[in-house]
Amino acid sequence: MILEDGKVVEDGLLMPSLQPHFLSDDQEGFALAERIVSGGASEYLPTVYVSAIDDDRWALDVRAIRALARDLAGVAHVVCEPSREFSFRLRDQVDGENVYNGTLGIAVPGGGFAHRAYLGRAIPDAKALVARVKSAAVDIRSQMPKVGGWDWLDFQDAILRHQREIDKNRLSAEENEKLWNDELALKDARIQELEAELHDARNTPLQAPASAAGNGMLLSMLKPEVYSGEFSDRVRAALEFCLERGADSGWDKRSLAVFEEIVGALTPSPALNELREDLRRATRDPARLNAELRKLLARHGFEFKSDNKHSRMEPRPEYVGLESVTLMKTPGDHRGLMNLCSQIEANLGLTRLKKMG
Repeated sequence: MILEDGKVVEDGLLMPSLQPHFLSDDQEGFALAERIVSGGASEYLPTVYVSAIDDDRWALDVRAIRALARDLAGVAHVVCEPSREFSFRLRDQVDGENVYNGTLGIAVPGGGFAHRAYLGRAIPDAKALVARVKSAAVDIRSQMPKVGGWDWLDFQDAILRHQREIDKNRLSAEENEKLWNDELALKDARIQELEAELHDARNTPLQAPASAAGNGMLLSMLKPEVYSGEFSDRVRAALEFCLERGADSGWDKRSLAVFEEIVGALTPSPALNELREDLRRATRDPARLNAELRKLLARHGFEFKSDNKHSRMEPRPEYVGLESVTLMKTPGDHRGLMNLCSQIEANLGLTRLKKMG
């Protein structure tokens, strides 16, 4: 209706559409991706950002992406990046705040990414991924301020009524009937939406007290993470450690059962494997070793320090538990580079997490 007829206005740098936006692999597309990551691309609607697995390849196929854009039309923009290499360049530019490796992120105006979803144990296939993203996008949009006091259906309804008033004297009876039917369809949509909200309200359990609910946010409030999803990965690894030992761990049956449920619900973060791959790339070329490590570790909680004898990367104070990484003045052979990679992984506490990937 409104979108199909082209009766829309720009939302910041994006235009509400029934179609996904495929970013061009040039300066203009890159600049728009930066603005999406920072929350500066739109003013009213959230943006579903689909990161690439490879050139023109995503966790969803093109047909599913187009269907997602149509289903979320007027609720959220859907934007696809062109390639994995584009992801890497963007990550360097935005200090790792973007989503990548097939993850779908939902960026909100003025706030950056508020939700991430990716294939894994909790979201096993593309169908589940689409459902998760659609649900999250609708929830996020419903919690955002309404445009001028209206939501999207209000806005569509007002435009159609206004258009019918303007056109009723100059349109044919058939055209007026079409406008009237469009308005009725919107009212039916509003009724269905309100019925769905009423059904949800009747079937939603009472929420836990604020203090208890607040505990669910504890991990994200502690300290900054070395990579996105780090705290969840470490909790999961610790619980798996207890489960491996069973009763010998000292925990009772109920606790072990709860641990198993938690482990089943927590999916390893894709950012963990991305960090490992980045470390391997950074320690592959002896000629670029120090420059690549400086750039990489700076994105993960370290800062460069140097004196007359040594150059090193030291963890910033808020990244507790990390140790300094000494940069090699004369990089060794291939085996030496592999050992250095392993040492840095151990420094970052990734060794025990390896089996989770």
